[in-house]
Amino acid sequence: MAMVASARDGESARDGESACVRGAHARLPCMGGARDDPLVKLDPASPNADTRRPSSFVALVAPDGPWRTSLLEGLPPRVRALHPADVHVTLAFLGGVTPEAARAAFDAVAPLPLTARTVSLGAVVPLGPDARWTALSALIVDGGALADVMRTVREVAARGAHTIAETRPPLPHVTIARLHAKASPDERAAAEQWARGRRTDEVLRLDRLALYTGHRHKEPGQPAYAVIAERDLG
Repeated sequence: MAMVASARDGESARDGESACVRGAHARLPCMGGARDDPLVKLDPASPNADTRRPSSFVALVAPDGPWRTSLLEGLPPRVRALHPADVHVTLAFLGGVTPEAARAAFDAVAPLPLTARTVSLGAVVPLGPDARWTALSALIVDGGALADVMRTVREVAARGAHTIAETRPPLPHVTIARLHAKASPDERAAAEQWARGRRTDEVLRLDRLALYTGHRHKEPGQPAYAVIAERDLG
């Protein structure tokens, strides 16, 4: 079985990110809302839903390196780079589940025959609901196989946490930066212009599976998430 052999904002979604892809990639699936927000709402039908809890998600850790420095060159005003420890590829967004449910989700996913994989990054695009997008993310090239992994991990994680699996179409990506929520229209346009100039052929090796949970009180310059559990994929 392939890795299943690969988040919303979940940067944080503030990714796993659910979002709509704008601009030249507008025909990609719209996934709605700020899913990587550490306090994002979970489906109220979930027995573990609680909007007061930080969000949790299962993801592949994106290793820091020159690729990130290259992509972040020339960041425009009101755009901030994610902390290196927060960069990831969301596989299953859990929302504000209990710590026990989040760990149960990870423990359910961990035995799957996941293996390390190498992915190529492509265009950088805004992700988010239309004019209110906040995430700038590098799409994963030829991400179909990874999307299949995401579907499987979502279902397994949801069963483990006794919650509802996300149904939005998976969109494999790595969020690298975020636009300030109160950015002006001109600042938003500048960020979109910057993204259009960010294409890369960088290759990442994803070899660590992790359970992330948002910090309730994030300190400036510190990661938005804590890694609660990890598995080395070899």
